[in-house]
Amino acid sequence: MIQRFSHSRLGNRIDDKEIWMHAKAVYSGLSGVLDVWELAETFFNSITRRIFATVGVDPRIEFVDTCSRSRPFQMSPPPYRTYRGAQSTAILMETILGDYQYQTAYEDRQRDARVAAEK
Repeated sequence: MIQRFSHSRLGNRIDDKEIWMHAKAVYSGLSGVLDVWELAETFFNSITRRIFATVGVDPRIEFVDTCSRSRPFQMSPPPYRTYRGAQSTAILMETILGDYQYQTAYEDRQRDARVAAEK
């Protein structure tokens, strides 16, 4: 299917490496903004390998050194919160309930914290 699509678009120029070098450059710019850019590059390589039956690697038309792509490392916040140094369990519970005040409406947060601390 890939070759049929490519042939319909490129005709007898399907094996023109100059075209694929330009396509790689454009594709790199488009895929670089994706979170899954490595997967996008692997997909591109799978197409060129089917068309050219490449043995080894042809860095002109394939993505090869993606590890060197500079992308700022962003660490996700942990899926938990840590609470330290509370004076009492009731104060700790009030702090925890306060962290979720926008998700839950409390009738009396201090009372609810006291009740939770007693349990």
